Amino acid sequence: MGICFHHSEGFSMGKRSSNDIEHLILENIPFLAWYKDRKGRYLMVNQAFSQSYGLQPEDIIGKTDFDLCPREKALEYQRSDNEILISGEQQFLEQVEDSTKGRVLFETYKSPVHDDQGRVIGISGISRNVSDSTWMEKTLREREEQFIALLQNSSDAISIINRKGRIIFESSEKNKISEFSKEELLNKRIFDTVHPDDVGDVKITFKAALANPGRQIKKEYRGLHKKKRWIYVESIFSNQIDN
Repeated sequence: MGICFHHSEGFSMGKRSSNDIEHLILENIPFLAWYKDRKGRYLMVNQAFSQSYGLQPEDIIGKTDFDLCPREKALEYQRSDNEILISGEQQFLEQVEDSTKGRVLFETYKSPVHDDQGRVIGISGISRNVSDSTWMEKTLREREEQFIALLQNSSDAISIINRKGRIIFESSEKNKISEFSKEELLNKRIFDTVHPDDVGDVKITFKAALANPGRQIKKEYRGLHKKKRWIYVESIFSNQIDN
């Protein structure tokens, strides 16, 4: 009876084409899934993938990323695909994508597809939205820690000032130029650390930075040192409030 059971199962599967089987597998993957040929043309996608573009699977078959995405994003995907085609190795990526609900973080796995002779004939991929997962929180926390460590080990003093001119962040426990401690500087008006004769010019520079987001404006002035003396300081002001 055991042999008859397996024979019957094998016979029923034989009635399906390999494409039908691959399609069934693809549709049962709960994440975005796809298969491309070497030229980047989509040969197979599941419903989840096509819905992410507001299309049906048949609308995507034969198209490339350049038909579906902004050129810059398509070039990013193409570079990744080319690396896999050349190396023949799997790739894991973290990708931030823009959607109608805002920015979304995807965890993507790409694998080369080989023929019987071992040649790479295409690329398969799976992407899952991890924006709401604890994994994303952990990743963001680790990146924040790396960023803070980078700032603390910088040879420069980096401060963040709010719109009212108050210091809300210091890159190190002690400012590397003025030697004031972080506690002494936080919530202090930046203008209170500037020589009275230079305050007017620094305020003009500060207003110019606020009015020109992203622009870097260099300014030299005299700043107060921990040892109660004035030292010459060169600062670069840049408005990153909206970032």
